[in-house]
This record gives sequence, C-alpha cells and structure tokens, in this order.
Amino acid sequence: MICKQCGSELSERAKFCSVCGSAVEENDFERVDIFNFEHSSEEGKIEKDEAADVIADSLESEQDLESSDESFSNKNSEEICLEEKPKKRKGLLIAGLIIALAVLLILVVPRFLKRSKYKKAVQLMNNEQYAEAEELFSQLDFFEDAQERLDFCRKYLQYETAQRYLEDKNYEDAYNEFEALGEFKDAREQAEYCENVMDYNRAEELFKAEKYDEAKELYTDLPSEDFPEANERYHYCVNKINYRQADKDYKNKKYYNAYQAFTNLGSFEDAKARAEQCIQSFPVSGETYHNKDHQSKEVSLIIVPPSNDGNQNYIKIYTDKNLLISCITIKQGEQAKVFLAPGNYRIKTAYGPEKSWFGEKDMFGDKGIYWILRNASDNKDVFSLQSGGIYTLTLRSGEDVPGEKINSTKENRKNF
Repeated sequence: MICKQCGSELSERAKFCSVCGSAVEENDFERVDIFNFEHSSEEGKIEKDEAADVIADSLESEQDLESSDESFSNKNSEEICLEEKPKKRKGLLIAGLIIALAVLLILVVPRFLKRSKYKKAVQLMNNEQYAEAEELFSQLDFFEDAQERLDFCRKYLQYETAQRYLEDKNYEDAYNEFEALGEFKDAREQAEYCENVMDYNRAEELFKAEKYDEAKELYTDLPSEDFPEANERYHYCVNKINYRQADKDYKNKKYYNAYQAFTNLGSFEDAKARAEQCIQSFPVSGETYHNKDHQSKEVSLIIVPPSNDGNQNYIKIYTDKNLLISCITIKQGEQAKVFLAPGNYRIKTAYGPEKSWFGEKDMFGDKGIYWILRNASDNKDVFSLQSGGIYTLTLRSGEDVPGEKINSTKENRKNF
C-alpha cells in the first residue's frame, strides 16, 4: 500500500503513514474506532466464551459434589434432610457465577481501559497534540499499534526540536537531530541543508583568513540555489590560488610559466601588468655562458642568422657527450663569434619574435622554434671542428651559401 501524501510504502494493515503522519483513509479516527469496536466485539465474544467455560466447569464441579453427597448419604445415613440439597446447589451456583464474573472482569476491564486510553491517544495524535499522545501511547505497551504510533509521536517531537534549533541558527544541533531522524518527513533534506550552511560559514572564515585552498574545497559542493554567492567566492579562490602560484614562479625566475598564469587570469587584480613584467629584455649579442673547463681559441665559429626575419636567436653548443660548452644570444640583424677547442659538437638553435624572451631557462616559451642541426651528407647531428679552423654557420638562409649544407629537425623545448 502507498501513502497518497508522500508516496512511502506502507504495510497493508497500516492505519497511518509512519513517514509523514497522514491517515491512510479518510476520517481516520472514526474508521479506527469502527475497526477497534469490531475487533473488540470479536475479542469480547472470545472472552465471553472463556467465561462460559469457567461457569460450565463450576457447574460440573457442583454436579460432582452432589453426586458425592448423594453417595455419602446412601452409604451412611438417610437422616440428612433432603431440603438441604437445594441450598447447597444454590450456594455452589452463586460461587461459580462470582468466579466467572471475576474472571470476566480480570480479562475484559483492563482491555476496556486500554482501549479507552488508546482511543484518546489516537484522537490527540490526529489533533497533532503529539506530546500528550506520546505520554498515553507510552503506557499502552504493545496494545494494537501503540508502539508504532509512539515511535511516530517521538519522531515528530524530535523533528519539532530540530526545527527550533534551525530557527535559532544552531545548525550543528539541528543537523544532529535531523540526521538521527533518517527518512522521517524531509529530515534528510533538512540535515543536508544544515550541513551546507555549516560548510558555507566555515568557508567564509577561511576566505577572510586568506586560506583560499581550503575555502575553495568547501565552496565547490554548495548548491547555487541556496548559496548563490558561493560560486563567485569559489572562482575568486581559484584565481587567487593561480595568482599566488604565478607570483611564486616569477620569483623563481620561471618567467614563462608565470607569464602564462598571469595571462590566463585576464583582468583579475593586476594580472595583465604582471604578465608584461615576465617578458625579459633580450641580452646583447654574444656568449652568455662558456664552460670554464673548455677554454680554447684554436677553433673560430661565426654564427650568422637571417638579418630581416624579425626574430631573436639563441644557440647552445654541446660536446658529442652532451656536455654544455657555450650559450650564445644574437639579436635580429646581428651575428656572433665564439672560440672552441677542436672536437666533435652538437649545435641547437632557437628563435622567436621580439618581446617573447623569458630568460635562458624558458627562452621563447611556446612562441619559439627549436631545432637541432644535422649534416646534410649523413644526417648525423655531430659536427667535427678541426684545430685552426675558421667556420661560418649560416642559419635559416633562403639562398645557397658556400660550404657543406646543413639540415635541421625539431627539438622539444624541455630537451633543448
């Protein structure tokens, strides 16, 4: 059977909904009384039958006694007056009736009193006087459905207590009360609301203390219909966290990471100005680093990039064992000269537009192009430089230049 008010599933004999308290049938009180009256009639009939059995037993006892008396009279004497027998019989009958009446009273009266108390408790419950009804039902033990109704009254009173806590903004106690009620009425939803309010209040405290990571986690799960400002707070926390990380990267000279983070923040605080600060001035043409253990002027290498492609250039020279020997920057339209010891070298080149230099760690960021040079003859990335040699390396030339041709393949910036 299904409750028409809240849709909860009920037992076939249920007289009211244990979830919302609604009567299962119309005019519940009258129908309960009719049911109880009929039920009582059947039970009364049983009790009367039991009483009749007691009377019958009494009568049988009386007959046995009479029979015994008669036998005694026949054996011993006929002097006993025959007029005494009706007197004895009448006394026994009265005693039997008294016993039967006592049994009937013992069986019927307590039940009658309980039924009267039950009907009063049901009426109080129907009138939503749950405290008074609860007191009466608690005295009825397992009479009819008194325990079920007692449980409902107690839950309703607990629900009202939780509502008072909620009205007083005592959300923790309200949450505990609603949570304990389980599926009673809308207790589950009310408990969730109290929990959300507590989370929001805690998030606000963390927000004011600038603990944005913790506040963000609490704002995340709050429903926007109940806490419309939580979504705005959440995004502010996210932006503030990203801003702090960008500032940390900037201080650690991870300028490109900082640039990306500040750029993604858009108009948040001074993010645009901070993004511009991440772009570094390109160094003058020449070596920015030379390995002090490989100082030699036996080999001369002149590096000539394009003069009009609008790009700045950055070159790294390694030994064939991947030991870094030299780092060179060359501005647009300029060239650079380095001295090396005879040996085998790998050469990597990078270039990017103006105002895209983020330092030698990040170079041109994702705006740059990164290559590793190879011999066109064997496609190997190792160049052999001889003692006393004067070499010219022309980069990205669109015209034929004297000397051996050079190819290139793309290199990952992180492996540059």
